[in-house]
Amino acid sequence: MIKTSMKRWNNITLILCLFLFSFIGSNEAQVEMPQSGDSIFRFKALLEKPAPFTVFEVADIKFPCVDHLMAVTNESPRPQINYINQSDDEEMYSVSEGNLYLNGYKGHDPFLNLPDKEIVFLNPVQLTDSDIINKKKLSGESEFIVLFQGKELPESVTGLKSYADLRSVQLNGKLKWEIRYVGEDRYFEFNQVVEGQVMSNLFRYSVQSYRIRTDKWIDVKPGQYPELASLFTPKIYQSRSLFAEDDFLPSLEFIDYPYRQVVYNAKRNVKQIPFCDDLKMGIQVFPNPTYGDLNIQFNNAVKQEYTFEIIDIIGRKLWSEKLYVNAPVFLHELDMPVLSKGVYLYGISNSKGQRIASSRLIIVEP
Repeated sequence: MIKTSMKRWNNITLILCLFLFSFIGSNEAQVEMPQSGDSIFRFKALLEKPAPFTVFEVADIKFPCVDHLMAVTNESPRPQINYINQSDDEEMYSVSEGNLYLNGYKGHDPFLNLPDKEIVFLNPVQLTDSDIINKKKLSGESEFIVLFQGKELPESVTGLKSYADLRSVQLNGKLKWEIRYVGEDRYFEFNQVVEGQVMSNLFRYSVQSYRIRTDKWIDVKPGQYPELASLFTPKIYQSRSLFAEDDFLPSLEFIDYPYRQVVYNAKRNVKQIPFCDDLKMGIQVFPNPTYGDLNIQFNNAVKQEYTFEIIDIIGRKLWSEKLYVNAPVFLHELDMPVLSKGVYLYGISNSKGQRIASSRLIIVEP
């Protein structure tokens, strides 16, 4: 069984997955193209340690919620497939000569993990090759631009006098990618064996240059505004993806770096759990019952400081942790103390001290 204990992460998972979703083809097999209205139900959970596909069992994972994506297709001038979720995040693909390309996306950026950023690649990112099994490797690079408003940047920068007039920042970035064919593997989907082809993926993001706007746009020279430059350091992401026969997107993906996560794509809500993108703020605390590891996820969160506390059955506060939620979707592993098995209560309060959620917490022995 894979344990869904989490490490602190910056919630860039959705954006990472955009680049890692490449289907695998061969000269004999053809991938079934999605049609407008087709759905993908995406389940995500963080993992404690690297996991091989052969030990993965969908039924064992406690996913906190599910993301619903719907396909919109266009055949002219070449096949276009966009996947849009309930938060209006979007993944934009195209197909040419049987190969899949990522044109861009709208979602979290790869540097600060801020939402609603639209990134379009100057050269579409080639994600597949019909002869990948023989070629073994696919690589390339592409440039992109991403725009930040000054008010979106951390106060550690905007609070400095030299940035008092900062209105916008425009990054000119570069993505380098490398995709390698690994071989065949399998996993378990409700006691059914699913077999497929596996790829390893490496993606490197860097900033080539940037501009800032005060009363006018200024090209930033090397060494200028070091506090700003420190926000946009290079990022590396690694993953492994498994594609079942005829799947346009991978059935299963393990992200190995910078955090460990499983991403499972299904054609229906196989776990019958709540959607991640409800209009109102939602909070999931899981797994519950737990052996002692506890995770909390905010969806559509209001940016502020929250307090999570554990209370015993007679009302005594045993432990608390403050969380600064800085993104609409925020996932965090709580630094839990060692507690004896038993029944407890947990409570979550906002920055004004108002209790916004509470429930029973059960701790069991392994």
